[in-house]
Amino acid sequence: MAAHQTILRDIEAKKFKPIYFLYGAEPYYIDKIVDHIENNVLPEGERSFNQVVLYGKETEFKTVIDNARQFPMMSSHRVVIVREAQAMRDFDMLASYFQKPSTQTLLVLAYKKEKFDKRKKTVWAALKDNAEIFESRPIYDDKLPRWIEGYAGARKLNLSSEAAHIISEYIGNNLSRVANEIDKLAINIPKGGKATKKEVYEFIGIN
Repeated sequence: MAAHQTILRDIEAKKFKPIYFLYGAEPYYIDKIVDHIENNVLPEGERSFNQVVLYGKETEFKTVIDNARQFPMMSSHRVVIVREAQAMRDFDMLASYFQKPSTQTLLVLAYKKEKFDKRKKTVWAALKDNAEIFESRPIYDDKLPRWIEGYAGARKLNLSSEAAHIISEYIGNNLSRVANEIDKLAINIPKGGKATKKEVYEFIGIN
């Protein structure tokens, strides 16, 4: 299964897959990939005709397939995103499309659930044959400080180990919230600057 960085890099290089099946208990990486596809695959002027966002709870499989089978208008591709795909009552009925997907559509399925039942052999086999599959696993508590330091480093922020542990203990492993709080630090501290527990207390508001 592909790492999320590989998927993002391939999208930047216009190396598209017909289906992106993104599943798992940690929504952070799923949202990151979906948002990147939504904002970068098609130029802004092509999105109104060729990009659609659906929500699983209010969507039937026929709607997904009908949108995915449409031809792009004045564009090389269509993008069909299904957020909260795990809420679809008839998700398994998409198997026929998974077996023969359109090469002109990127069908993106954000399936936010602990596990996908791989005993559904027809569905899983079709996905393995034709989809980019990404499982988003949670970051466990003992690995979280290192993840925090890595994320801060990517934002050109030098975060002390003590500060990383304080953030992990205060916020926990909600990666979206952790990332938002580090973004606050990056805004308030000059690029390349160091954030210690003093800055964490001040800018994140930890008592």
